[in-house]
Amino acid sequence: MVQYVIRGPDGRSRVFDAAGPVPAPSLLLRLSSATGVPDTALSLRGAGGRPLHAALRAGAGAPVFLSARLSSGLRGGKGGFGAELRRQGKGSTGRRTADFGSCRDLHGRRLRHVNDEVKLRMWRA
Repeated sequence: MVQYVIRGPDGRSRVFDAAGPVPAPSLLLRLSSATGVPDTALSLRGAGGRPLHAALRAGAGAPVFLSARLSSGLRGGKGGFGAELRRQGKGSTGRRTADFGSCRDLHGRRLRHVNDEVKLRMWRA
């Protein structure tokens, strides 16, 4: 007999008994009926947060500890900062800037401040 201890998305742990290794989808169905959350919105994760899809193996009498998380239906991200810059660049194709003072150098300092330091050193000398 194998015991599966699953921490649900609500934070409560539930114990499911089985005669042997159980496929992850059938455990999700059991958890879904216990919590009322649709099984399509749940995903099982094992040690290290890795998602489980195959049959779960257990040692001799040792319980298997799992966690269930709510998973959203969207895959991938919304785009990065480059997508934002490309979108903004389409509207301002005719204008070019001559003032780079608000830009930053590789050290993270504003170019306006760096140029002011250079001018101050030249004035002191």
